[in-house]
Amino acid sequence: MPKKSFTILFIGFLVCLNISFAVSNYLIFGKWWKDGQAYPSLFLVTHIVALFSFLVVRIPNINAATQIPQLVSKLLEHVFVLSFIVLIYWFAVNSPHYYKEGIAIFFATYFILTFIFSKLYINYLRGISTAVKPRTTLIVGNSTYAGIIKEALAENKYLGFSPLSKSYKYLPQSLEELKTLVTSKELKAVFLDYDSFQMSEKMEKNLREISELFDVRFYAFSNYFGNKFTRSSYNLVEHHPYISLFKYPLDSLANILLKRIFDILFSLFIIIFIFSWLLPIIAMLIIIDSGFPVFFTQKRHGMDNRVFNCFKFRTMVNNKHSNEKITVKNDPRITPLGKILRKTSIDELPQFFNVLLGDMSVVGPRPHMVNQNNHYKTLIKRYNFRHYVKPGITGLAQVEGYRGEIKEEKDMRNRVLADINYIRNWSFKLDLQIIYRTILKTIKGDQNAI
Repeated sequence: MPKKSFTILFIGFLVCLNISFAVSNYLIFGKWWKDGQAYPSLFLVTHIVALFSFLVVRIPNINAATQIPQLVSKLLEHVFVLSFIVLIYWFAVNSPHYYKEGIAIFFATYFILTFIFSKLYINYLRGISTAVKPRTTLIVGNSTYAGIIKEALAENKYLGFSPLSKSYKYLPQSLEELKTLVTSKELKAVFLDYDSFQMSEKMEKNLREISELFDVRFYAFSNYFGNKFTRSSYNLVEHHPYISLFKYPLDSLANILLKRIFDILFSLFIIIFIFSWLLPIIAMLIIIDSGFPVFFTQKRHGMDNRVFNCFKFRTMVNNKHSNEKITVKNDPRITPLGKILRKTSIDELPQFFNVLLGDMSVVGPRPHMVNQNNHYKTLIKRYNFRHYVKPGITGLAQVEGYRGEIKEEKDMRNRVLADINYIRNWSFKLDLQIIYRTILKTIKGDQNAI
């Protein structure tokens, strides 16, 4: 993100924070500032926590393509983290100078002001045509409305669609012809005229397979979507509605928010109550066993194939092949202590910081090495579909036993099938079951861990 944009957002949120303090004080005490020793400390703590939440929730990622449901979700996440930590401080101090009504007014005012400011900021970016990386897009339809949609997508570059100059009246019927079309045009998005498109069971199956095989998003547009669907179920280009043709459980804003809130709470619990005292012990043992560094950072692919730095405790001797060569059973690079850390999965604990930063989730497909991804994405069907959601510290594949050394291609294929099953059938209950089974495996010791 450009430094200028970061500065604008940071200053804007800081102003909203201070206005919210002033408003809550005025409504409760009749003056803009509350005197006394306890209140300034709350003021200082709230500013520090707000900065922490601002960075953890990645408010700076708000851009021209951010739409209202996404914005509301991100702001709720930001306010949740802020309120969670501030309220812990409030209860710990238990000062008679703090009023629950004032704190409630503060958080409500802060959410409203940041929403207004963020919406103005997004409109400003759209006005200067700040675009996200464009996805090569095909428009399918022969109606006048198809031409309107195509023109609107081309003009509103911030949405990230780049329509081909040539439109298609119809899509090929066979799977092989569809594959040829997608690969030859390097398509990443297809917009279908819902009013004239005939969706047979076979075609739906073909399009879903194309979507999962080649990471192509299918959308449908219609003059009547505004009447048929609620506003929360469709997007707009200008005032024209369009919907995603295929949806998965984690496309739901409510599910995304539920999973993210759980990730934040769970990772904070682990970091505060376990990692805080375990880190010095593990760090000392690693230094005694094999010296520095204590942590190992490796590039991994995350959601939408975005690369991030994955954190782990170092379990191998320092070697130049750590980012290229996969781990095998009885790998000579693994240190004596590293074998224990891997067997108990303690080496993965630093990834809770990745969860807090939003790169990972507690549960999801395990992130693989970049060169490993590049190798298997051409060999295994739907491999890239693993990146439809955030990667996890643990996942369905791991608790089902698909963990450890990859001896044959089928070992990776089994992992991918489990990951796809997880994405298609996600539920909060499933996440809890996976976490429970992971804890049991950690206690017993996973024989597949290497």
